[in-house]
Amino acid sequence: MLLLFRLDAAAVVLPHPDKVATGGEDAWFARGSTFGVFDGVGGWAEQGIDPGLFSRALAVETAREVAGIEGAEAAEEDLARALDTARSRVTAVGTCTACLVHLSASGSLTALNLGDSGFRLLRPSRVSPPHRLAVTLRSREQQHRFNCPFQLGVGSGDSAADGAVYSGVVRAGDLLLLVTDGVTDNLSERQICEALAGPLARGEPARSLAAALAASAHEASLQPGRSSPFAAAAQNAGLSHSGGKPDDVTVLCRNIVSVATKYDLFLLLSFGAILVSYALTLWMMQLQHCERQKQLCQRLYYSTRHTASTVSLFLYLLLTWMCGPRDGQVLFTTFVFTGAFCALVALGNRCGVAGRICARLDASVDPPSDPAPRPHGPTAKSRELANLLRRSKARGRPAGGPAAGPGAGARGEPLRLATRAPPVVDPAPSFALY
Repeated sequence: MLLLFRLDAAAVVLPHPDKVATGGEDAWFARGSTFGVFDGVGGWAEQGIDPGLFSRALAVETAREVAGIEGAEAAEEDLARALDTARSRVTAVGTCTACLVHLSASGSLTALNLGDSGFRLLRPSRVSPPHRLAVTLRSREQQHRFNCPFQLGVGSGDSAADGAVYSGVVRAGDLLLLVTDGVTDNLSERQICEALAGPLARGEPARSLAAALAASAHEASLQPGRSSPFAAAAQNAGLSHSGGKPDDVTVLCRNIVSVATKYDLFLLLSFGAILVSYALTLWMMQLQHCERQKQLCQRLYYSTRHTASTVSLFLYLLLTWMCGPRDGQVLFTTFVFTGAFCALVALGNRCGVAGRICARLDASVDPPSDPAPRPHGPTAKSRELANLLRRSKARGRPAGGPAAGPGAGARGEPLRLATRAPPVVDPAPSFALY
């Protein structure tokens, strides 16, 4: 599976103070790019049944079912089918709520929520203050009546098809939260964003973000006199309640670090083609044995280098204009490949790589030859001395040579030549050697 986005993921569970021994009633799973949280209905505890057994069993079976859609584009039917199939395989007694979220390889989000658990997609603000978060996508609670959510399990008439479906697109820098009602009953959305703003500003990882939010919700649940979303809902239902609601707290935090879009894929292919042509030109230079063809390849090398630099800059500016102002995505792939290619070109210009390659090719293909090879051997020495004598006779001077008499060569007698090296002749015409 090829994931074009990178996730910094973590989960934190804080059980109710009275349920620490059993581990609480919440459950969660993370399988590839699909996540889920489950909240066991506490009413089963009055019958002596641990609600956490059902929620944990349903989480395990659901994680197995969603393995087939990992990394693919998931439709709402896929999540509902996986949840229904998992429910049919659970043998434990109980009921629970469920929230599933799937992220595809292209960055699209598909979610299914049944009950009062849910998810929040938070996005950092691009204006001052820079780390202020805003909720861009959220799930809504599903309840038959106050404090009676939709649920799956024994004796419930609800099914996965009754869940609400959501879809959206994630961006680099987004925070995806999956939480149980222990968070949403005690913290408003503004308080959730404020609890995460500090760790986010300090650049802390997802585990620190999840721990900070879970601690804030747990602390708020134990404060009897404070205002809470659960107290407001109780008042709207005609009930009297003040303070938070002590409950299990589960937080799954997914920090989308980077996202590659179709524009990044286009840019990746473009840079790949440029680099291949760059390397192919150098390879062609090594294959040429003809000086004319080699010069043509050298020109092609230089033109490819400058053209590739220009095209790289143009693509970077174009894709930044297309993607940046529209959705604020950080073109991570664009930056890396542009920087790498520009560094390659700059290094080649700085170090004179092309000139060195061409000089080495010249030395290997056309080895330098002596422009005036010095003659050697007896025959060559005789020819050199004969030419010297001919030039001296033409100037009207006796030619130098060993034992050369006045009549030497006058009657056509053969001239006896010495086999040793000829004497050195001064180029000045003032005298001749005898």
